[in-house]
Amino acid sequence: MSDNLCHCRVTATFELKESEGYMKAAEVLHHFQQIGSWVNWNNSCDRFLHGDPQTEVAGIATGWIPTNEAIKSAHAKGLNLFVTHEDAFARRYEGTRSGDEMIHQKKRLLDECAMVVVRCHDTWDRMPEYGIPDAWAAYLGFETEDRPVESFYKVCRVPSLSLAETARAVLKKVRPLGQDTVLVLGDESRKVNRLAVGTGAITHLPTMRDLGVDAILATDDGMNSWDGALWALDLGVPILVVNHATAEKPGMQAMVDYLNRQFPGVPAEYVDVALPFRSVH
Repeated sequence: MSDNLCHCRVTATFELKESEGYMKAAEVLHHFQQIGSWVNWNNSCDRFLHGDPQTEVAGIATGWIPTNEAIKSAHAKGLNLFVTHEDAFARRYEGTRSGDEMIHQKKRLLDECAMVVVRCHDTWDRMPEYGIPDAWAAYLGFETEDRPVESFYKVCRVPSLSLAETARAVLKKVRPLGQDTVLVLGDESRKVNRLAVGTGAITHLPTMRDLGVDAILATDDGMNSWDGALWALDLGVPILVVNHATAEKPGMQAMVDYLNRQFPGVPAEYVDVALPFRSVH
């Protein structure tokens, strides 16, 4: 692969797949394995979660997580391969009566819809340009700095806005994703020129501060509110917080264009989910 992969753009190294009239689900995972040089494929969660990998693909759904409603929506669109970023099953609750009931119901629904599910997490968490960090930063609309492929974080160049103004700019962008609140911690009048942006459950605050930034845009699942707040207040580091799903939806939306380029004979479409949580006023 080109050295340019160490930065944020995908080069022409990835050759487009010729349409053959049909494609098996296994070919999609194989493609991720071919491009994901940053993934430890001996210890990765990127794998098939349900269904037969030899299934002929009629269409691909991309989504942040395959809720039952998202599965039904994909099926109604004629899509039978669901590429999810997060796990399809609430495995933390596996072994409880309600957890096992949820998993059983989902597997039955997937079988009824003849839906195959593959997870693309480790690949997309560092994928240049189309992946989670780069797509999220691009979605925010600020000028960005190049991201080394080994990093999970982007730096946005904010045009000397206050922390409050930066929060409002982020909120304006994330409302269409379902996020109606951006949490703010710190001096709202403080000027922000460089903003460290993280995604998902990997917004490690000390690593983001070490990028030499004025403020951090983190996620709720990427930090503990109590120790993160203590760290930030004592060090005087301003923090903005959005939901886990909010920061990763743009990457799964961008995957549609990527898959349509790689597999032009198979339609791909983004399927939204009813996250993040909403506030009640």
